[in-house]
Formats: sequence, structure tokens, C-alpha cells
Amino acid sequence: MQENINIKLVADLNDRQLNQLVSILNYDQKLRQSLCSQKKEITVKTFNAKNNAWAKNNQAKLYAIMNKTHAIGMISLSHINLKNKKANIGYWLTSRHWGKGITSKAFKQILAIAKDNKIKYLTCTIPKDNIASLAIWQKFQAIIKQKGENIIPIIRL
Repeated sequence: MQENINIKLVADLNDRQLNQLVSILNYDQKLRQSLCSQKKEITVKTFNAKNNAWAKNNQAKLYAIMNKTHAIGMISLSHINLKNKKANIGYWLTSRHWGKGITSKAFKQILAIAKDNKIKYLTCTIPKDNIASLAIWQKFQAIIKQKGENIIPIIRL
């Protein structure tokens, strides 16, 4: 089955789509483990409040990764510094869609948004054992640096 992957501002999601993201965060054990998330179920209200606070505190724009009309993960531009033309990218995806190239498709779209916003440098921090995440950055010609137990990829647009 061919996926139709797009990203959509979390603020523009409907209740069903918000519930899909919350359900993933509450019940996807593989994802929770990869995010080092403690078992504590959240509500849509809590999800929205935490995302809004995080976005405000981290100069961030949050997007849902959509498969047609179904929310299956999130991707963000954060720590946006327009003066220095820098930002960070972060993402997560439901584990049942890992290894299908979906995050790479969303990543390509977030790169276009960054470029449209005149951002020239993108980075993040990846644990060195997260080979799948590193592969995404390498696909987009990131320069790779290591800092302790983490990898710091940098993309110049």
C-alpha cells in the first residue's frame, strides 16, 4: 500500500487526529521505550497544554506526520533562531510504521518549511545507537559530529 505522507500543523488537527497521537503516546510500547517515556497515560488536554508550553519555551512549530488523514507521529522545528538562521528538528513516529521511509518523507517536508523560513542550518542530538535516525540525516547530506554518547548531525540548506 502506498502511503500518502504529509505534515500538518498540530494546531490544525481535529479531535480524532489529536486522539490518534495521544493513543500512540499512551500505548505504543516500542515508541515509549525509544523516547525513554515513563508509563503515565496522558489526555488530549494534557497533550495540548504540554505541546503549547514546549513550543512557546523552545521557539517551536509542531507538525503531525499524517498518512492521508490519520496522524501517525510528530515532527518539529524548534529553537528557531531567525537571526542566526538556525533551528533543530525532532520527530517521533508510531513503531508500526518504522522502517518504511515515512519519517524521511516528513523530514523532506520540514526541510522545505525551514528553507521557506530562511533557515540555513538544522541540527539535533541523536543517541549514537539510534542508527535509523542517523540514516535519515545522512540521506539529506548531514555533516556528522560526535559529542560524547551522542551524534550531532548538521544540515546546511
